[in-house]
Amino acid sequence: MFRRRPHPSTWSALEYTAHVADRLDHLGPAIREVTRQNTPVIAVFDNEERAASRAYNDLDRVEVLGWLDMTCDELATVIGDVRPDDWTRTALVAGAERDALTLARDGVHEGSHHLRDVQKVLNAVRGRPST
Repeated sequence: MFRRRPHPSTWSALEYTAHVADRLDHLGPAIREVTRQNTPVIAVFDNEERAASRAYNDLDRVEVLGWLDMTCDELATVIGDVRPDDWTRTALVAGAERDALTLARDGVHEGSHHLRDVQKVLNAVRGRPST
């Protein structure tokens, strides 16, 4: 059930969960880098490429949940270590300036937004209406 896609263009619950873990795994070091360097260039996170290259849907469910737990803890530590004056420091991401606060907000968005996606996917594969 966790690997089932409700539609070919919609990720499975496992893929969404792996995506969040992977994205948070990317954001923690990015935030650390932006607070320690002057305008670093942060690698673009290509959602579809990473999902395919890392074969999210083939990963072990327990390992993905452990990965998510670890990356949440690591991101929380990184965010907790940011000094007040460093939140406005910037990096270049895909040619656009992004500050440390925006990157942290991206992490919060990933978790909350995709939690709803996981619930919708699980409801769909179970044949239940989404709420």
